[in-house]
Amino acid sequence: MSGDPPPEGPPVTHRSLLFTVAYEMLGSAADAEDVVRTLSRRREDYVGEWLPEPLLTSPDVAEDVELAESVSIAMLTVLETLGPAERAVFVLREVFAMSYGEIAEAVAWNCSWPPCAPGSCRS
Repeated sequence: MSGDPPPEGPPVTHRSLLFTVAYEMLGSAADAEDVVRTLSRRREDYVGEWLPEPLLTSPDVAEDVELAESVSIAMLTVLETLGPAERAVFVLREVFAMSYGEIAEAVAWNCSWPPCAPGSCRS
């Protein structure tokens, strides 16, 4: 096996990338070179069958992250368009599920708006 060329695989085909990653992690060119050399030796010494690449069977995590980001941006947009009192009412109702009566007490809201006849406010 001493005269055979090293087998093609990650340590040979991606040697510069492996060296770069090892150097970034270890901070020493000599240590990084040792790691790459060790990987090459392990590849040469292994005589068993290589495992196939894993198949993704679960939902993509990136899609969940993208959905969470879009919901966060939508929520911030809604909150930015509301005034301070409206924002407080929205958060108290949607996040804390408080009744409208409790919210009115919490924000010291009185029904002095002309169309709001006595007794016609939500509770």
